[in-house]
Amino acid sequence: MSRRLITEDDLDEIEERGLMQGPKIQSGIAATIEAWATRPDRYELDAELAPGDLLVQAAEHAGLAGDDGEVRRLLRLAKEVSGDGYPQGWIGAAVRLGKRHGELAEVLDIVAEWKAGVEQDAEAAFDLAEAFEVSDEFALAERWFNIALRWAEQGGEDWLYGDALVARLRVRAEQGKPEDVMDAEAAEIIAVRRSERGD
Repeated sequence: MSRRLITEDDLDEIEERGLMQGPKIQSGIAATIEAWATRPDRYELDAELAPGDLLVQAAEHAGLAGDDGEVRRLLRLAKEVSGDGYPQGWIGAAVRLGKRHGELAEVLDIVAEWKAGVEQDAEAAFDLAEAFEVSDEFALAERWFNIALRWAEQGGEDWLYGDALVARLRVRAEQGKPEDVMDAEAAEIIAVRRSERGD
């Protein structure tokens, strides 16, 4: 039996289908994406897709369905199929899951292990910082936005640098911190973006 080729277009299509849908649809999407990632007898992944990354996305849909048991299982499987590496989006998803269950100490252990095992990845650090921000861990969010800034600057990722600078300003404001030089730079970026949008 010939295998079906799964591409970015397939992923985009199923993600669009899941927008604003309820738990039943989200669970079905999670199961479909998991099958794409784990059934090489039936599916062939395009070169741009990795099984671990797909399983993280399946976990996100399981989370939208309210099934944290499935989220935990899929994240564990995503890490297993990725060997010594970490799938895209894994660390942020793991932090969000742990925080939902009040497992801050375990979350910090996971983050320390992740940081020791990855190259500088500004986008992953940004995702991690956002996960702490939505969990109201603003000091940790600030720390990881600072790391994302440093890594983005070193990697020449100007677009991410600007986003991280603005996000850093946001979490510092939540902590009631006084404006510093980087906050002033972030405020300038916000003003430019508003002007470009015509606000």
